[in-house]
Amino acid sequence: MISDNEFILYQIIENIARLSLFIPVFLYFYKKQNKEVWVLFYLLAFIFIHQIIYGSLLKRGSDFVEIFNSFYTPVEFLITSLYIRTLLRGSLSKTLLLTSIILYFICWIPLFSFSKAQDYISYIRAFSYSLILIFSLLYYYEQIRNPKTIFVYMQKSFWIVSGFFLFASGTFFIFLFDQFSSNVTGFFDQYVYIHALLFIVRNFFFSTAMIIKPEKSSFSDENSFLLV
Repeated sequence: MISDNEFILYQIIENIARLSLFIPVFLYFYKKQNKEVWVLFYLLAFIFIHQIIYGSLLKRGSDFVEIFNSFYTPVEFLITSLYIRTLLRGSLSKTLLLTSIILYFICWIPLFSFSKAQDYISYIRAFSYSLILIFSLLYYYEQIRNPKTIFVYMQKSFWIVSGFFLFASGTFFIFLFDQFSSNVTGFFDQYVYIHALLFIVRNFFFSTAMIIKPEKSSFSDENSFLLV
Protein backbone atom coordinates (compact mmCIF):
# COMPACT_ATOMS: atom_id res chain seq x y z
CA MET A 1 0.00 0.00 0.00
CA ILE A 2 1.41 3.42 -0.95
CA SER A 3 0.92 6.57 1.10
CA ASP A 4 -1.00 9.63 -0.08
CA ASN A 5 2.24 11.60 -0.46
CA GLU A 6 3.77 8.88 -2.62
CA PHE A 7 0.64 8.72 -4.75
CA ILE A 8 0.75 12.50 -5.30
CA LEU A 9 4.43 12.26 -6.24
CA TYR A 10 3.65 9.50 -8.75
CA GLN A 11 0.89 11.61 -10.25
CA ILE A 12 3.22 14.60 -10.63
CA ILE A 13 5.91 12.49 -12.31
CA GLU A 14 3.44 10.88 -14.69
CA ASN A 15 1.86 14.24 -15.56
CA ILE A 16 5.30 15.69 -16.35
CA ALA A 17 5.94 12.69 -18.63
CA ARG A 18 2.60 13.20 -20.38
CA LEU A 19 3.23 16.93 -20.83
CA SER A 20 6.60 16.18 -22.44
CA LEU A 21 4.60 14.82 -25.40
CA PHE A 22 3.61 18.37 -26.29
CA ILE A 23 7.21 19.44 -26.95
CA PRO A 24 7.84 17.35 -30.12
CA VAL A 25 4.23 17.93 -31.24
CA PHE A 26 4.66 21.69 -30.91
CA LEU A 27 7.98 21.59 -32.75
CA TYR A 28 6.38 19.53 -35.51
CA PHE A 29 4.01 22.39 -36.30
CA TYR A 30 6.49 25.16 -35.48
CA LYS A 31 9.24 23.82 -37.70
CA LYS A 32 8.61 22.86 -41.30
CA GLN A 33 9.09 19.10 -41.37
CA ASN A 34 9.84 16.64 -44.14
CA LYS A 35 8.25 13.23 -44.67
CA GLU A 36 10.85 11.61 -42.44
CA VAL A 37 8.99 12.65 -39.27
CA TRP A 38 5.37 12.29 -40.39
CA VAL A 39 5.04 8.81 -38.93
CA LEU A 40 6.52 10.06 -35.68
CA PHE A 41 3.77 12.67 -35.45
CA TYR A 42 1.14 9.97 -35.96
CA LEU A 43 2.71 7.92 -33.16
CA LEU A 44 2.72 10.88 -30.76
CA ALA A 45 -0.88 11.71 -31.68
CA PHE A 46 -1.88 8.09 -31.06
CA ILE A 47 -0.18 8.04 -27.63
CA PHE A 48 -1.82 11.32 -26.65
CA ILE A 49 -5.33 10.23 -27.74
CA HIS A 50 -4.89 6.84 -26.10
CA GLN A 51 -3.96 8.41 -22.77
CA ILE A 52 -7.01 10.68 -22.84
CA ILE A 53 -9.42 7.82 -23.60
CA TYR A 54 -7.71 5.42 -21.20
CA GLY A 55 -7.77 7.98 -18.38
CA SER A 56 -11.44 8.68 -19.02
CA LEU A 57 -12.37 4.97 -19.00
CA LEU A 58 -10.30 4.41 -15.85
CA LYS A 59 -12.08 7.19 -13.95
CA ARG A 60 -15.47 5.78 -14.93
CA GLY A 61 -14.45 2.30 -13.85
CA SER A 62 -15.41 0.92 -17.24
CA ASP A 63 -15.09 -2.83 -17.80
CA PHE A 64 -13.78 -2.00 -21.27
CA VAL A 65 -10.63 -0.30 -19.93
CA GLU A 66 -8.42 -3.43 -19.87
CA ILE A 67 -9.46 -4.51 -23.36
CA PHE A 68 -8.87 -1.00 -24.70
CA ASN A 69 -5.43 -0.80 -23.08
CA SER A 70 -4.49 -4.20 -24.52
CA PHE A 71 -4.42 -2.75 -28.03
CA TYR A 72 -1.98 0.05 -27.15
CA THR A 73 1.25 -1.92 -27.43
CA PRO A 74 0.43 -3.72 -30.74
CA VAL A 75 -0.51 -0.42 -32.41
CA GLU A 76 2.59 1.32 -31.04
CA PHE A 77 4.72 -1.60 -32.21
CA LEU A 78 3.17 -1.59 -35.69
CA ILE A 79 3.68 2.15 -36.23
CA THR A 80 7.25 2.01 -34.92
CA SER A 81 8.19 -1.07 -36.97
CA LEU A 82 6.73 0.25 -40.22
CA TYR A 83 8.56 3.53 -39.68
CA ILE A 84 11.92 1.77 -39.20
CA ARG A 85 11.18 -0.34 -42.28
CA THR A 86 10.94 2.85 -44.38
CA LEU A 87 14.47 3.69 -43.24
CA LEU A 88 16.03 0.35 -44.10
CA ARG A 89 17.54 0.00 -47.56
CA GLY A 90 18.66 -3.62 -47.61
CA SER A 91 16.13 -6.01 -49.12
CA LEU A 92 17.04 -8.73 -46.60
CA SER A 93 16.61 -6.34 -43.68
CA LYS A 94 13.19 -5.23 -44.95
CA THR A 95 12.08 -8.82 -45.47
CA LEU A 96 13.28 -9.81 -41.99
CA LEU A 97 11.43 -6.92 -40.41
CA LEU A 98 8.20 -7.61 -42.29
CA THR A 99 8.37 -11.31 -41.39
CA SER A 100 8.90 -10.38 -37.74
CA ILE A 101 5.81 -8.17 -37.79
CA ILE A 102 3.69 -11.02 -39.18
CA LEU A 103 5.05 -13.48 -36.58
CA TYR A 104 4.44 -10.89 -33.86
CA PHE A 105 0.73 -10.68 -34.60
CA ILE A 106 0.49 -14.47 -34.96
CA CYS A 107 1.87 -14.73 -31.40
CA TRP A 108 -0.24 -11.79 -30.20
CA ILE A 109 -3.58 -13.48 -30.89
CA PRO A 110 -3.18 -16.39 -28.40
CA LEU A 111 -1.51 -14.13 -25.83
CA PHE A 112 -4.42 -11.70 -25.99
CA SER A 113 -7.02 -14.47 -25.96
CA PHE A 114 -5.76 -16.75 -23.20
CA SER A 115 -3.46 -14.75 -20.89
CA LYS A 116 -4.41 -12.81 -17.79
CA ALA A 117 -4.38 -9.03 -18.26
CA GLN A 118 -1.18 -8.40 -16.28
CA ASP A 119 0.64 -11.37 -17.80
CA TYR A 120 -0.47 -10.34 -21.30
CA ILE A 121 0.80 -6.78 -20.90
CA SER A 122 4.07 -8.03 -19.44
CA TYR A 123 4.73 -10.57 -22.20
CA ILE A 124 3.56 -8.49 -25.16
CA ARG A 125 5.48 -5.36 -24.17
CA ALA A 126 8.67 -7.31 -23.52
CA PHE A 127 8.21 -9.09 -26.87
CA SER A 128 7.47 -5.81 -28.67
CA TYR A 129 10.47 -3.99 -27.28
CA SER A 130 12.84 -6.89 -27.91
CA LEU A 131 11.87 -6.75 -31.60
CA ILE A 132 12.18 -2.95 -31.69
CA LEU A 133 15.70 -3.33 -30.28
CA ILE A 134 16.57 -5.73 -33.10
CA PHE A 135 15.02 -3.44 -35.74
CA SER A 136 16.95 -0.47 -34.33
CA LEU A 137 20.20 -2.44 -34.47
CA LEU A 138 19.47 -3.25 -38.13
CA TYR A 139 19.13 0.48 -38.77
CA TYR A 140 22.45 1.22 -36.99
CA TYR A 141 24.13 -1.61 -38.88
CA GLU A 142 23.07 -0.16 -42.22
CA GLN A 143 24.24 3.30 -41.16
CA ILE A 144 27.69 1.87 -40.40
CA ARG A 145 27.86 -0.37 -43.46
CA ASN A 146 26.37 2.08 -45.92
CA PRO A 147 26.30 5.62 -44.46
CA LYS A 148 24.17 8.25 -46.19
CA THR A 149 25.99 11.18 -44.57
CA ILE A 150 29.34 11.86 -42.94
CA PHE A 151 27.77 12.54 -39.55
CA VAL A 152 24.96 10.11 -38.79
CA TYR A 153 23.76 12.21 -35.86
CA MET A 154 22.82 14.96 -38.33
CA GLN A 155 19.96 12.82 -39.63
CA LYS A 156 16.49 13.14 -38.14
CA SER A 157 16.01 9.39 -38.38
CA PHE A 158 19.03 8.78 -36.13
CA TRP A 159 17.48 10.66 -33.22
CA ILE A 160 14.07 9.08 -33.74
CA VAL A 161 15.41 5.52 -33.86
CA SER A 162 17.72 6.27 -30.92
CA GLY A 163 14.66 7.40 -28.96
CA PHE A 164 12.95 4.10 -29.73
CA PHE A 165 16.11 2.14 -28.89
CA LEU A 166 16.73 3.90 -25.57
CA PHE A 167 13.13 3.53 -24.39
CA ALA A 168 12.91 -0.12 -25.46
CA SER A 169 16.22 -1.11 -23.85
CA GLY A 170 15.46 0.78 -20.64
CA THR A 171 11.93 -0.55 -20.11
CA PHE A 172 12.38 -4.09 -21.45
CA PHE A 173 13.15 -5.71 -18.09
CA ILE A 174 10.59 -3.79 -16.04
CA PHE A 175 7.89 -4.93 -18.46
CA LEU A 176 9.27 -8.47 -18.56
CA PHE A 177 9.10 -8.82 -14.76
CA ASP A 178 5.91 -6.80 -14.33
CA GLN A 179 3.92 -10.02 -13.89
CA PHE A 180 5.90 -10.72 -10.68
CA SER A 181 5.60 -7.15 -9.38
CA SER A 182 3.23 -8.04 -6.56
CA ASN A 183 5.96 -10.21 -4.98
CA VAL A 184 8.74 -7.62 -5.24
CA THR A 185 8.95 -4.82 -2.69
CA GLY A 186 9.52 -1.41 -4.25
CA PHE A 187 8.93 -2.61 -7.81
CA PHE A 188 6.14 -0.11 -8.41
CA ASP A 189 8.39 2.79 -7.33
CA GLN A 190 11.08 1.73 -9.76
CA TYR A 191 8.54 1.17 -12.52
CA VAL A 192 7.06 4.67 -12.22
CA TYR A 193 10.41 6.46 -12.06
CA ILE A 194 12.17 4.47 -14.80
CA HIS A 195 9.23 4.51 -17.21
CA ALA A 196 8.53 8.24 -16.74
CA LEU A 197 12.19 9.23 -17.03
CA LEU A 198 12.74 7.21 -20.20
CA PHE A 199 9.46 8.48 -21.65
CA ILE A 200 10.67 12.06 -21.13
CA VAL A 201 14.11 11.30 -22.60
CA ARG A 202 12.51 9.64 -25.62
CA ASN A 203 10.41 12.75 -26.24
CA PHE A 204 13.57 14.84 -25.90
CA PHE A 205 15.18 12.76 -28.64
CA PHE A 206 12.06 13.15 -30.79
CA SER A 207 12.19 16.92 -30.20
CA THR A 208 15.82 16.97 -31.31
CA ALA A 209 14.77 15.23 -34.53
CA MET A 210 12.21 18.00 -35.13
CA ILE A 211 14.69 20.87 -34.86
CA ILE A 212 17.86 19.37 -36.32
CA LYS A 213 18.92 20.41 -39.80
CA PRO A 214 19.83 17.38 -41.94
CA GLU A 215 23.46 17.14 -43.05
CA LYS A 216 23.80 18.19 -46.68
CA SER A 217 27.10 16.38 -47.22
CA SER A 218 26.44 12.83 -48.30
CA PHE A 219 28.27 9.87 -49.74
CA SER A 220 27.65 9.00 -53.33
CA ASP A 221 26.29 5.60 -54.25
CA GLU A 222 29.61 4.76 -55.85
CA ASN A 223 31.38 5.10 -52.52
CA SER A 224 28.77 3.16 -50.61
CA PHE A 225 29.13 -0.37 -49.41
CA LEU A 226 26.86 -3.06 -50.75
CA LEU A 227 23.59 -3.40 -48.87
CA VAL A 228 22.60 -6.60 -47.12
